[in-house]
Amino acid sequence: MSKLPNVIESISKLFKAPNEEVKTAGSISLGNLSIGNPEFFLPRVFELVDKSSTQEKYLFLNTIREIIIHNPNCLEAFIPKLLPLLIDHSKNEDE
Repeated sequence: MSKLPNVIESISKLFKAPNEEVKTAGSISLGNLSIGNPEFFLPRVFELVDKSSTQEKYLFLNTIREIIIHNPNCLEAFIPKLLPLLIDHSKNEDE
């Protein structure tokens, strides 16, 4: 899938859908896609996390949750980026 042009952008556009189920499905899909080729997809996912709005960050956290469930070892190189993200969002009273 990494050879498909704009595959990440196409899936992450679902994060802006009006339907919450579509947003969630997009975040789950991106997580599962990332597991297949973490060396290619994970750097790009974390770039998108940095650029995303607060609401979209929650969807990316769901993406990361999927990765943790199915292949947590592939996140090892991203712990320095992941921990501050998790800590920051754990302080949010709305979630």
